[in-house]
Amino acid sequence: GKIDEEVQATAISCLDKKDGIINIEILNIENPPAMISLVNSVGTVFPSFLNLPADTYRYTITDRFGCFKSDSAIVESVPQSFGKLINYPHG
Repeated sequence: GKIDEEVQATAISCLDKKDGIINIEILNIENPPAMISLVNSVGTVFPSFLNLPADTYRYTITDRFGCFKSDSAIVESVPQSFGKLINYPHG
């Protein structure tokens, strides 16, 4: 069966935070309902798509007949910035 989805991954907000999000919206599925599973890079199954640590996740969307579609989504880490503090003179 045909399965179309839209995926949006949100990066973590701070280093070592686990607040990443993967939002998967089913746009079209020929044989509903859809079951979605999510695993991280070492194969741990995540029951939720919220509060995720930075990683590459593999999601699988399965229809009622067992036909499935898999792809990956990346929850990015926060880029480490080492900016210089600059004091501007007043006036």
